[in-house]
Amino acid sequence: MKDQAKNLNRGFGFVEFKTKEVAQKAIDELNNSKWKGRTVTVNFSVPKLSYESKLDSLVEHTKMDRQTAAIPKVLREEKNIKKSEEEQKKKEKEEFEAKNATKLRK
Repeated sequence: MKDQAKNLNRGFGFVEFKTKEVAQKAIDELNNSKWKGRTVTVNFSVPKLSYESKLDSLVEHTKMDRQTAAIPKVLREEKNIKKSEEEQKKKEKEEFEAKNATKLRK
């Protein structure tokens, strides 16, 4: 938990399975699925040093900062799509207001 008093979770968890095959089936069925409106990323855990190395490589070879690089790719893409849609709506609203400025003033 991130904050016990506010009942906020940290957004991740670990699950153990009896066999690798059962774990792989869970990954195949649940990865990129939706839960409470959010995309779930499911994968095998890796040792911390491997994870840190991957993050370092992403930061070094992209324009991402470390915090952004830590977000799973599917979630980064989702965020970018949402941002683009919001920017498009804002642009359309501004264009509408500019075209109808005289009508809106009356």
